[in-house]
Amino acid sequence: MSAVGAAPGAVDEGLLASYQFLRADCVNGTFPDGAGAGGPLVRTASTRCLHGLGVAADGAAPRVTAGAAALRDALGASAEDGSDGLTVELWLRLDGVGESTEEQPIFSIGAPDADDDSELNNVGLRVCAYQDRLLVNMVFRGQSPYDDGVDTQWFNKNIPDLVGDIAGGNVSHVVVSIGQRIDVYVDGMLYYDNNFMAGFEYEDFKATEAWADTFALELFSDGISRYEGAEPFGGDIFSLKIYDRKLDAADVAQNFDAGLPQTPALAYPVEATINEDGEAIAGSLLDIAPKLYAAPLPASRLGTVSLNVVDLDEAPGYPASQPMKSTAMVATLPEAGEILHLDGTPISVGDVLDPPRLLARPPLDAVGQNVMNFSYRAVDGGTGSISSAATVLISTVAVNDPPVPSNMTLVAEAGAARVIELPGSDVDDPIATAIAVLDGPISPDVSIILNATARTVSYLYEGPVTTDAMDPETGVFLVDSFRFRLIDAHDATSFATNVTVEVRSPIVATPTEPQTIAEEGGDVELRAVDLGDAPGDVCVEIVEPPPQGRLVDGWGVEVGPGAALSTKLRPPFAAGAPVRYEGGADAFTAPDRMWNGSALAVPSIQIKYRAFACDAPQRASPVATQSLKVINVNDAPALLYPARAFAVYAGVAESDDEFPSTVLLEGLELTDADRDVDAVRVTVAAQFSTSMLSMDAALLPLADFNSDRDCFGRGASGWRCEGDGLDDSRFTFVATPSAANKLLKTLSYRSIATDVRDVVSVEVFDGVGGECLHEHTTASIRDGCFRRNASLTIYVASYALFEAHASASARSERRWAKQYGWPYSAFAGLFLLACFVACCARCCCRRRTSDDGAEVKKKRRKRAWCCSRRRRSNADEEVGAYSSTPSEDEKEEPPEPPRATVLQPFATVLQPFEPAEPWQLAVAGGARVKVLQIHEDGWAEVRDATGTTGLVPACYLDLPPPAPAK
Repeated sequence: MSAVGAAPGAVDEGLLASYQFLRADCVNGTFPDGAGAGGPLVRTASTRCLHGLGVAADGAAPRVTAGAAALRDALGASAEDGSDGLTVELWLRLDGVGESTEEQPIFSIGAPDADDDSELNNVGLRVCAYQDRLLVNMVFRGQSPYDDGVDTQWFNKNIPDLVGDIAGGNVSHVVVSIGQRIDVYVDGMLYYDNNFMAGFEYEDFKATEAWADTFALELFSDGISRYEGAEPFGGDIFSLKIYDRKLDAADVAQNFDAGLPQTPALAYPVEATINEDGEAIAGSLLDIAPKLYAAPLPASRLGTVSLNVVDLDEAPGYPASQPMKSTAMVATLPEAGEILHLDGTPISVGDVLDPPRLLARPPLDAVGQNVMNFSYRAVDGGTGSISSAATVLISTVAVNDPPVPSNMTLVAEAGAARVIELPGSDVDDPIATAIAVLDGPISPDVSIILNATARTVSYLYEGPVTTDAMDPETGVFLVDSFRFRLIDAHDATSFATNVTVEVRSPIVATPTEPQTIAEEGGDVELRAVDLGDAPGDVCVEIVEPPPQGRLVDGWGVEVGPGAALSTKLRPPFAAGAPVRYEGGADAFTAPDRMWNGSALAVPSIQIKYRAFACDAPQRASPVATQSLKVINVNDAPALLYPARAFAVYAGVAESDDEFPSTVLLEGLELTDADRDVDAVRVTVAAQFSTSMLSMDAALLPLADFNSDRDCFGRGASGWRCEGDGLDDSRFTFVATPSAANKLLKTLSYRSIATDVRDVVSVEVFDGVGGECLHEHTTASIRDGCFRRNASLTIYVASYALFEAHASASARSERRWAKQYGWPYSAFAGLFLLACFVACCARCCCRRRTSDDGAEVKKKRRKRAWCCSRRRRSNADEEVGAYSSTPSEDEKEEPPEPPRATVLQPFATVLQPFEPAEPWQLAVAGGARVKVLQIHEDGWAEVRDATGTTGLVPACYLDLPPPAPAK
């Protein structure tokens, strides 16, 4: 007979029927068609298809049936042909040995609707499990079982221990070959053989007489078991084959080696129920960490959900094998809640789960059916094929959560009771049903009265008020706390939480930002408030006055440490208690930089005070500090100068201690209490233009002689800086008082005018406007312009008169010598003779010889042509008073410079002068030049604006006429 549905490599000769339960369409309720002589099987609603990989009983009296008439006819035809018996081959899995006292059918051909439990009436062929044994029953001879007049032959075989040996959850291959003898094979090996038909020939078998037309082929059941209510077979059947002949040992071994085909991994729907919030064990955290109920549970506390990925290739004993286990792949994510890997990391779409298990965290406090749903697919470990998606539905079971208390921070006044409501929440019950209990130590200075059912406490601080640690802005001097728990109606206790209480004194000193006053002093407000529920009058006590000055009250009486001000502060405390600050000498805090930008060390001027309740002095604030911004008030400078006169000689060739040509004007000293925060203007001038005043050149960078910002005055004065502090008869500069003092200490004087009494004036201007600087960059208070001056007298003597006096003394001595002794005269004569000889020798040496041997005298510079005429007078000051062109005989030669007689620091050129000699200087009319020397021959040595030095006729310069000879 041709094979029907034979597995590759299996024996197909004599195969009457073959049922493979390994196809996916089994899931859809359809078993394979073309099953052979047995016909297609029909599945009842109570029989489940094992994920498309086999069938199993599920519920009471399930069955999978097919008509048995064709099978009976085929078996009968085989008997007529002399075939020896039949064979039933099963691939099955038995999870365990049943406890039932009735037979559990695995396979049967019998009456589908038995009305009694007689095997003779209701069974054609049956294979059953009975505890640890395998039973095989068969009706061999007779008419219809319903014809009681026919003698029916019944065969029964009990195969001990077989069920017990294969009931380990592995897939087993069981073959029952029936004929004169019965042979039972397990996993390709002969397990049992014995005589079965007791001498009856199989040729006598007449199926048409033994099996009724109404008999049906059934799995897991038969009519008797349903009638008796027996439990179905507790296993899975993957393959059923019926042969019309006995298979021998070689055939059985061949079929075992052929095995079963490799099966795909399939994903099946999962319906899971977990505890609320996903906790693995309901209420497991109540005593461990109840605070976790206030937030999503950590992954370590979540329960596990297993996905239903089935691959028969992985079943123990399944003949097909694959290299890797099948896994699950997430297809969609839940809209609410989240799913996690077993290590607690979030799952994304496409993540592979190996093993196919995960952690589920439902939405917080969500209870009910299908609170989460998502889908997944199975990935075959052998082929890598991906199954269709299966849905996972997760429901939650309510778990009582403990209440969640809320921590809080509040303010309480010392000595006053504060009622505090203890807050919290409960997702399961109204919070009003919870009670409160205190937890933890309580300060000994605090009294707390608990109302448990109302969840309130009365808090009272009765300890001392310590001002050392008090916050000056809020009055808080103590931060206290206590702990409490909440217990719900189900005795679930919350975690303990803190209530922080800031204990404050209602009396608070509230100093303002630094108050601004002038250096001489001003009024200061010391502020304070009463923050209590019923504020009263507040008094102010001075703790420490500023050391740089003193405090006085409205009556002018000095206020010292510990003294209370007379003014009481009343609600709403809009003003402070007044007190006057009188500053010390030169004590200020602003500006904090000098005029030149250098930092200035200024003191910190502060008033320390405290506030207290006027009617309860023990209720006091901490010590507060009111800072003062004391602005400098510009003080007048002091200029000291010596009362004595100074003497100097004019015309000294080389100055020495006996005949100085320059004198240091010692004794000048400039002081200013403002510590260089302001600059001063200094003007130094001599009475005569022939005088030359100088300061130390190394210190001149301390002074400003020409800046655009400070070196001028505005208004009617219109002053400007002048000179450069070197050989000037007058100069003006700007500097700080200390810098000006350093410069004035180096002031020196010299003159070329003889026998004069000169006066040098020093003027110092300090302030703003007028003769002072027009503006300052520092924030001092200035009122007008202070002026300080000093006058120094200098007598200028003539060194030439001293020489004349010395010559007269010499003549007097010669007369004495002639009168009183010839030795002296002889000696004098010899001395004069020596001098005469020396003079002659000198004259000879001064003569020189030209290249042609002629004697030539050294050329001397001629007198300036304009100076050979009369001297200038006041009437000659107009430009062009003298001729501008010298005659040919008046042109000069380069001379040795003669002795200077007159000096004028600056002069204006009356008319242009074009040089005729290299030692002369070209000047333009109207130009200003500095006069360095005026020579006796009428030439003046000058320096122009470019710094070039040369000689010009003195009469070209705007110079005063010479003084008349004495």
